[in-house]
Amino acid sequence: MCNNLLQRLHFTRDMAATSCLFLAMGLAAFLVPKTYAVAVMSVDLGSEWMKIAIVSPGVPMEIALNKESKRKTPVTIAFRDGERTFGEDATTVAVRFPKNSYSYLLDLLGKKLDNPVVKLFQKRFPYYELVADPERGTVLFQHDSETQYSVEELVGMLLHQAQEFAQDSAGQAINDAVIIVPGFFNQAERSAMLQAADLAGLKVLQLMNDYTAVALNYGIFRRKDFNETAQYIMFYDMGATSTTATVVSYQLVKTKERGFIETNPQLSVLGVGYDRFLGGLEIQLQLRDYLGRKFNELKKTPNDVFKNPRALAKLFKEAGRLKNVLSANADHYAQVEGLLDDIDFRMQVILVGAGTRVPKVQEKLTEFVQIELGKNINTDEAAALGAAYKAADLSNGFKVKKFVTKDSVLFPIQVVFERDMEGLSTPKQVKRTLFGYTNPYPQKKLLTFNKHQDDFSFNVNYADLEHLPPIEIE
Repeated sequence: MCNNLLQRLHFTRDMAATSCLFLAMGLAAFLVPKTYAVAVMSVDLGSEWMKIAIVSPGVPMEIALNKESKRKTPVTIAFRDGERTFGEDATTVAVRFPKNSYSYLLDLLGKKLDNPVVKLFQKRFPYYELVADPERGTVLFQHDSETQYSVEELVGMLLHQAQEFAQDSAGQAINDAVIIVPGFFNQAERSAMLQAADLAGLKVLQLMNDYTAVALNYGIFRRKDFNETAQYIMFYDMGATSTTATVVSYQLVKTKERGFIETNPQLSVLGVGYDRFLGGLEIQLQLRDYLGRKFNELKKTPNDVFKNPRALAKLFKEAGRLKNVLSANADHYAQVEGLLDDIDFRMQVILVGAGTRVPKVQEKLTEFVQIELGKNINTDEAAALGAAYKAADLSNGFKVKKFVTKDSVLFPIQVVFERDMEGLSTPKQVKRTLFGYTNPYPQKKLLTFNKHQDDFSFNVNYADLEHLPPIEIE
């Protein structure tokens, strides 16, 4: 079976064959457990789906299954009749009681109520009641007259559920994790994710950018393909709520490890382009609203489908089903039983779907780059597995073959301080760049303040952000 798998080159979606493929490609040689090894995990918490990977003694690297034995779980949490549900169970609640079910939470992390991104969320999902935290001004969901949930609390519950899935798969307790975040997350968003992880009881080894995790997963299976000459790869990722294009180089470099000079592969993120609002969700919402308008035009009831949360949730679910079907088919029927006032709705839709698997998206990409697209990584699991490898590298329990990762600064950072100037009554504000745009990291920077003889204060903040759209700066 393993020999047959090797003929498929690099990756497979066959659940039963995954572990066999990893072992066949020599992953066991990359991850060597120490005598006191404990399991570690990674969490790819996307806007729509959650994937968890683990590394444990005797199991080099694998995706943790949920209670339905599936490899990914909807990022949805619901509360109904005193019961809390996750994943598929929560999405079932969402259709009948949309206000009791919470999803697409990622973009709300670290945001104040008046943030344009929060306003967009309210427009997309009008049945939620959002209020401001009285101390921080950040988003709270008004669940009922007595209960409020912060975004960090809800994300923390999802992370704790991920931990339980990982522990069930590993057969032991797991506390150490690498959590994947979008590369365009700013400091407030990253801090909010760390708060959520703390609420979940997780020790975060690292917040890892999603494209870096994918690039690492790509590289660890191709170590022998790299040499001193840089090879360049572009990764294109259209997800549920955002789209990212990342250029990465791979080459062998000399590094000093434990006092010795070694030659190891290194990936360097050279450039990142993204649109944090373009993805499958936007197409699903457009399709939901299109179906809603067509239903209203039938005038079978005086009631407006957009003013009924349950009917709107039904249309959203059907739009998601259509999006998936239309990713590989030219047309399909939309059908919702008892959409509003016990009236059924059915119509034919012709549309392309969303995501990198969609033929139309691949066609447009091919036209732009003028080369054949590579499709030899598992788009669902690559980030989770790359982050799991990183978790093993960062932990004390595994000896991992070195693979150097150099990320890229998307938000330049500066140091701001005041300096007394001769002849001036007020101090002069001085700004010095610490990390410029696209600077590689991790790296050490040294700033010398040799003109200060006494104690002084300084602030570290973002520098020039003119390259960002206004909605991201607010």
